Amino acid sequence: MISAAQAGRLYLAASWFADTTNTAEDWLPQIVLPNPDLIARMVGVMGDLAERIAIAARLDPQNMAEQIALGAVITEAEETEADLEDASGPELAAWVRSLPGSHKLHGLYDMLLPDVDHDWLYDPGLDGIENEEAFVAVMGPANLRPGQWFEPFYRPA
Repeated sequence: MISAAQAGRLYLAASWFADTTNTAEDWLPQIVLPNPDLIARMVGVMGDLAERIAIAARLDPQNMAEQIALGAVITEAEETEADLEDASGPELAAWVRSLPGSHKLHGLYDMLLPDVDHDWLYDPGLDGIENEEAFVAVMGPANLRPGQWFEPFYRPA
């Protein structure tokens, strides 16, 4: 469970990404950038994530798209921790500082993400890894191909 203060920081990052489609290259893997339809879908996922954070709903990713979005939000919140006022403005920074609970963000990445398979998509040295059947067979990453990002990780029994 995350604190209200941590949720506030995540909310600021998610809502900024969701409202600013021209920053997609800041948080999406390069494989997505030539595809405006996929970018639009991912911005929608980010908007849904911001709403879930705002109402304290589930944060556990149900598919690769949600995992990519949550990973980006946590990373952005951690990177802007020191300069919250510059990143969010004085009013929002004051609001976040007034929220109860731990303000510590370190460790949220490991706590909230079931795995970090999506990180491979950000490594230029691993371009095309999503199409390597041998890699997929050995490592077992879920849904690395963009066309699979919206498929659920878990299917109801």
